[in-house]
Amino acid sequence: MSKFPVGMKIYNNDWSLKYGFRPREAAEFIAELGVNFVITQSHILPMQSSTVFNAHSAPDGLRNDLEFREELKKCGVRYFACMNVGFDPEAARKNPEILPVDQYGNPGEQCDWYVGIPLSNRAFIDDKAQKLRAAVDILQPDGLHFGFARWPGFWETWQSGMTRNNLREFCFSHDTMQQFGEWSRLSLPIDDPIACASQISTHHRALFTDWKCTITHDMIATLKAAARDIAKDIPVAVNTVPFQMHEFDGALEHVLGQRHATLPDVVDIFEVMAYHQILKRDIAWPAKIASVIKETTGQTTYCTLQTGAHYLSGMHENAGRIKTVRACEVQEMVDKLLATDVDGLCFFTLADFLDGPEKAELARIVRSIA
Repeated sequence: MSKFPVGMKIYNNDWSLKYGFRPREAAEFIAELGVNFVITQSHILPMQSSTVFNAHSAPDGLRNDLEFREELKKCGVRYFACMNVGFDPEAARKNPEILPVDQYGNPGEQCDWYVGIPLSNRAFIDDKAQKLRAAVDILQPDGLHFGFARWPGFWETWQSGMTRNNLREFCFSHDTMQQFGEWSRLSLPIDDPIACASQISTHHRALFTDWKCTITHDMIATLKAAARDIAKDIPVAVNTVPFQMHEFDGALEHVLGQRHATLPDVVDIFEVMAYHQILKRDIAWPAKIASVIKETTGQTTYCTLQTGAHYLSGMHENAGRIKTVRACEVQEMVDKLLATDVDGLCFFTLADFLDGPEKAELARIVRSIA
């Protein structure tokens, strides 16, 4: 890899299904841009559905995945296989009992594309570990990327000015409260989520947050160990929520259970989702938040920049997000990032380089980094 790693997220199969690229053509296009690693979905580890529409029904999908992986290798592009953890709409549809419960006693439900699964569900995580072993054995990736490595929470909808009182917190289900009670040796009304939430909020907030963060840490450790059963020393990158502890009254840890400072012993690369347009932040913000997380963790940190606009329709239509991300903005964000001690950057997503009026200028920006 070059001195400054440059990556690309590939969260759908548009390169094949929409634009007709063969794996070799796609790999050569990516390499010619100057990209030296990809974070990619696959048919064996599908993204299912997210803000980026993903069609993963091509009949020769797995064969394409293997060929794509091999062609990227020939081009010197590292392949990070992406697995979503605390997000699985298909599992939620088949097993609604695994949905989390909030502080008001209400079960989680799909909100837009998002539906979260509590990391305390041990059978769910064990199933993820089994699938991960199989995927690593088949794909032989250069690295792994864990998406949704957090407790349920639609953080992309959290906007400046909101407080933790505006947010739903999960999970106060019977099973989760039973686990927490056993760990903490507290007597909790485990069949009454509202009473549990009230008791925890009033008397045990710090303890519950510590436990949630410990579960996140241990989940990542479990999956990493499962992968390393097959591929010794394979590096693990994790989707890193781009907030500081003081924002939203500590919701990063209290609600999402992601404590950046305690994860470096299980996370090799912190991939910061610095999505400025989604969160309505200015173009100086991505470099700032990535630098904070780099300083907090002391670990390899990559900053992911948006190259296209998202969350503009449906429930998000009147949220006040800008409707375009201009190439000149991307250039400024790149310039600011290159002036920090952040270790690498990534672009979200490949689709923006295949379509749209600014694809040529975006390509020029990527090429200029090397």
